[in-house]
Amino acid sequence: MLDKIIYVIIITLVTYVLKQLISETPNFVKFKSKFLIFYIWTSLTSVILLPFFVFNPKNVKNALVATQIVKHVTRVIEVKWHLINGRVLAEDRGAVVVSNHQSSIDILGMFNIWHIADKIAAIARKEIFYVWPFGLAAYLAGVVDTEQRFYPTAAVQERSFQYRCGRSSHVVIQCLEPVPTLGLTMEDVPELIVKIRNIMETAYKELSKEVLSSLPADYPLATVD
Repeated sequence: MLDKIIYVIIITLVTYVLKQLISETPNFVKFKSKFLIFYIWTSLTSVILLPFFVFNPKNVKNALVATQIVKHVTRVIEVKWHLINGRVLAEDRGAVVVSNHQSSIDILGMFNIWHIADKIAAIARKEIFYVWPFGLAAYLAGVVDTEQRFYPTAAVQERSFQYRCGRSSHVVIQCLEPVPTLGLTMEDVPELIVKIRNIMETAYKELSKEVLSSLPADYPLATVD
């Protein structure tokens, strides 16, 4: 009797999940499944690339290879990316790129434009390095933990880019103009942080208005001011 109950429960759950996955209406199951696919694909890619990274550790070119593989999961989870003002990233010069993000899957945005900047050393919290196999691959790919300090020099400039979900599975990434740091010192960092944040926030709101205005009136969207 117990076996039959368990069997019915399993069949019911599987049926429910499949129904949610094939539904054209956005739902919790479909949303979380995209994260699961992303995590699995990223982990598998990390495992495959680890042997190659070991022989060339801490090289930022490792990250370029990894991102060009991982980014293709975008097609599976049905997300399209649109880059605005990409020439800023394409310029061959030193810079610190500042970006906003809200969830772990947002890193796909960076992966999809990584090849434009080419040589990037990403910065992440040190906790990410303990999430294997991705953390180990990230370490060997030249990712730097946030405890390492960076000093502004004449060659360093701030760049920032924004993204905002527009239509279903459509993400817009906007590269803002560089903010010069020539002549600044560590004492200027707090003021610089506020300045960059204000610039990004203004651009974010403007881009949000543009994207939202293009959506149908009955589009199922929840926004937060």
